[in-house]
Amino acid sequence: MQQIAQTLYPPMRAALGDSVAFAMNNEDGSTVPWLWGRELATTWRTNLVTSPLADSYPGMVTAWENNMLRQEYAGPGSWNDPDLLQIGQGGMTDSTGRSSASGP
Repeated sequence: MQQIAQTLYPPMRAALGDSVAFAMNNEDGSTVPWLWGRELATTWRTNLVTSPLADSYPGMVTAWENNMLRQEYAGPGSWNDPDLLQIGQGGMTDSTGRSSASGP
C-alpha cells in the first residue's frame, strides 16, 4: 500500500499546487505518510482509515497518543491530523467533550 501511495500522491500534490491544503490518509496503516510525505502533504492522518475514533475518553486519549508518537515528523507546513474527534455523540460527558476540543 505504501508504494501505491508514494506513486499516486506526488502527482496529486503537483496538480493541486502549493496554495491548496493537501491531506493524506494512512489507508490501512501501512502507508506511514509521516515518514515520507512531509514535502507533499499539509496534513496526514495518524489513525487508520479502517479504525474510526470512538466517542469516548479512551478514544480521545488514543488519538492524542498517536499524534504525540509522531510529533517529531510534524512542523510548519506539515502536521499530524488526528482525524475527527467524536464529540457530542453521547459517549463522553459534556465537560470531557468540551475539554478535548478546546485549546490551552
